Amino acid sequence: MSALSSSWAFVKRHKGKFLLLGGAIGGYFMLNHYLGDIERNWEKSASKDFVSEVRKKEQHFESTLQTCDSTVRSLTPKIIEILNTLLNSESLINAIESNPENKVVLWAELKVKIFTRIVSEVYCLCLFVCYLRTQLSVISGYMYVDSCRQASNSVINQSIQMKYMSLLTSFYQDGIPAIVQPVEEAVKHAIGDLSLKEKINISKMNKIFEKIRSLMSLSLSAPDSHFSRYLMDPEKMAQLMNEHNFKNENCTSSSTLTAKESAIIRKMLTETQDILESDDFKKVLEASIDVGFSVIMDTIVGCFTNLTIQEKENGFSNPHSTEIAFAKLLPILKQTFENRIKPDDLLLLVNHLICLDVLNCFAANVYEAFCEP
Repeated sequence: MSALSSSWAFVKRHKGKFLLLGGAIGGYFMLNHYLGDIERNWEKSASKDFVSEVRKKEQHFESTLQTCDSTVRSLTPKIIEILNTLLNSESLINAIESNPENKVVLWAELKVKIFTRIVSEVYCLCLFVCYLRTQLSVISGYMYVDSCRQASNSVINQSIQMKYMSLLTSFYQDGIPAIVQPVEEAVKHAIGDLSLKEKINISKMNKIFEKIRSLMSLSLSAPDSHFSRYLMDPEKMAQLMNEHNFKNENCTSSSTLTAKESAIIRKMLTETQDILESDDFKKVLEASIDVGFSVIMDTIVGCFTNLTIQEKENGFSNPHSTEIAFAKLLPILKQTFENRIKPDDLLLLVNHLICLDVLNCFAANVYEAFCEP
C-alpha cells in the first residue's frame, strides 16, 4: 500500500511534466498524421501529373504516326512514278520488236532494267518510310517540348519546320537516282550471265533476289557508305545550314532564316544525320528491306500461280513446280510491277512497312529522346 501511495505522490508532484509530455507525444502523432496526409496527397497529385504527361505524349506520338502514315501513302505514287520514268523500258521493247541486229544486246539491257526497277522500288520505299518516320519523330519531339513552354520560348516555328521537311525534295531529285545506280550494278552481276532461254521457277527467282540483296548489302556496308547520303544531300544540307538573314533578326519568312533559326536547323540536321548513320537505324532499315523482298516474292508467286491456272484449267497444279523461259517471264514481271492501277496494289509495300513493330518502336525511342527539354 505504501508503494502505491508513494507512486501516486510522485505523479502528483510531476503532474505538469506528465501533461506536457503527453501533449508533446499527442502533438507528434497528430503532426505525423498530418504530414502523412500531405505526403500521400502530394504523391497522388504527382502520380496524376505523371500519368497525364505520359498520356499527352502518347496522344501526340500517335498523332505523329497517323500524319506520317497519311504522308507516306500520299507520296508513294510519286516515288513510283519517278522510278517508272527513270527506268522506262518501252523504247527497248519497241527496238526489240523491230528485230534489229543487236537484239541480244537489247534483251540484256531489258532484263537488267526490269529487275532494277523492281528492286529499286524496295530500297527507295524502305528508305523513304524509315526516313520520314525519323524526321517526323524528331520534329514532333521538338514541338512537344514547345507545347510545354510559354509561347515566347518556343523553338520550332513554321519556317524551321518547312526548311527541315524540304529535305524530302532532295530525296526525290537526287536520292532516288543515286539509289538506282548501285541497284543496277547489283542486278547486272546477279543476272548478267542468265540466259534468256533458261527455265525459271519460283525457287530460282528467290535465289536471284537473294543474290541481289547480298550484293547490295556489300555495297551499302562499305566504310564510306552511309544511308544518309541518299536522304540528306550534302549540298542541300549546306544550303539550309548557311541560309539566314543577319540583317533582320525578326525575319520569319518561309524563304529565309534568322541567325537563331539557322542555328536551330543546323542542330536538327546534325542530330538527324547522326540517327540515320546509327546502328539502330541500319537494323530497322534491314528489317524493312526484309519485308520488301518478301512482298516481291509474294507478288511473283502470284504471277506463277496465274501461269499455272492458265496452263492447267482442270485439276490442281503447284505453282512452285511451274517453269517458264526467262524471256517469256520478263514481260510478265514488267506488266505486274509497272502497270498497277489500284491504290491497294501501289501501297502494298508501304502498308506493310508502316505496321512494322521494329520501325515504330525505333520512332517512339527517337520521339521520346527529343521530348526531353
